[in-house]
Amino acid sequence: MANDTIVAAATPPGNGGLSVIRVSGPHSIRSTSFISKRHVSFFKERMATLCSVFNNDGVFVDKCVITYFKSPSSYTGEDVVEVSCHGNPFIVDSIITSFLTNGVRLAQPGEFTKRAFLNGKIDLVQAESVASLISSRSLKSVEFSNSAISGNVSTRLRALRDDVVSVLATCEYELDISEEETSKDLNSKCILSITNIAHHFKSLYSTFNKNRFYFSGASVVIAGKPNVGKSTLFNALVGLDRSIVNEAPGTTRDYIDSNIIIDGIPIRLIDTAGTRESLDDVEMAGVRRSQDVVRDSDLKVYVYDVVDNIIPKDHNIYVLNKIDLVDHQQISGTESRYIPISAKTGAGIPSLKSAISSSLSGNNPQQPDTVLTTKRQADSMLLCYNHLLAACDILNEKTPGYDLVAFEIRESISHLDKVLGKTHPDNILNKVFNNFCVGK
Repeated sequence: MANDTIVAAATPPGNGGLSVIRVSGPHSIRSTSFISKRHVSFFKERMATLCSVFNNDGVFVDKCVITYFKSPSSYTGEDVVEVSCHGNPFIVDSIITSFLTNGVRLAQPGEFTKRAFLNGKIDLVQAESVASLISSRSLKSVEFSNSAISGNVSTRLRALRDDVVSVLATCEYELDISEEETSKDLNSKCILSITNIAHHFKSLYSTFNKNRFYFSGASVVIAGKPNVGKSTLFNALVGLDRSIVNEAPGTTRDYIDSNIIIDGIPIRLIDTAGTRESLDDVEMAGVRRSQDVVRDSDLKVYVYDVVDNIIPKDHNIYVLNKIDLVDHQQISGTESRYIPISAKTGAGIPSLKSAISSSLSGNNPQQPDTVLTTKRQADSMLLCYNHLLAACDILNEKTPGYDLVAFEIRESISHLDKVLGKTHPDNILNKVFNNFCVGK
């Protein structure tokens, strides 16, 4: 990689005011000198410089602003050049082509960030958080990703690693002197330390699960019988008349969806066809498709009419609609298990949004430095936890095998090192960086 120089557009394709082209590697400034017909000394470190850029035939392409970042003070840790040109795809392609014919190759997805990782500018947690930041769909996920990029999550993980290594050192010491009688007091202290550390790993795993919808988004389905007001509720939550509303039952023949954000959670809200028997083949096809969507959703919001008898079940939200038609204070039954609303007037809608948010993320807001950004990281935390529990089980035996305890603790450290990137098999790196966009 040391002799390789790469180039790619760092901004999305299409027309716009500006586009940015990024070049990284030992030949960055030399190739920039060639396409600009300027000596390398013309470009000062970290100084935006206005100059013309030409194609391989010497034809003027665009007036660009070029900024040179000298190694190691750059994003990748290598010599980096960023070219800001007018946002026209033909201009961008022409400039990239000029670089490609002057000893530079096209970058692979995520290769700039991969080089930053391999050159020690960031660890793997920070690298993955860059991808999470780019794909963030809400301000909350931006906050979590930025915290991880700044190193807060990595700092906590490294502190946990130090704690695990300390316990491992104690166990290996006991292994060295195993011919002597082991102190029961020391054994109890090891169990206490390992249990405490394991709790932190389990907490990190649980926190990711509680907050995963901030990153991945959630599908929330509005379901119920025909004519209970599902489409009216859908429109009320979306804020637009997206779904057709009519007094005739069976108006919605298929599911309709729209993207909204509730308390920072990106949500794909889906209005489904009312569940009922019908002789209409088209309506029944819509009902079957709606049932599939309901089954695969992250959260179900069941809508009932005020005259319906509700039998609540766990992990769902139950809405009692049309309270504008009755005095809902007099409604008896499962008051604590449903949310009374009027989709028509908007009454109760804020309470429903709050219930949706709480169901998806819980009621306790998390600090940014406690939230992992990928499932890979979370799965590794669970493995760390399981190995430490196995170590505790061995220590609780009448005659603990400290070699086995040390093995389980080392396995925990190994999984933690894979998260931080201290050890990085190629298949892990490829999986991480292939999900990046080209140019980052």
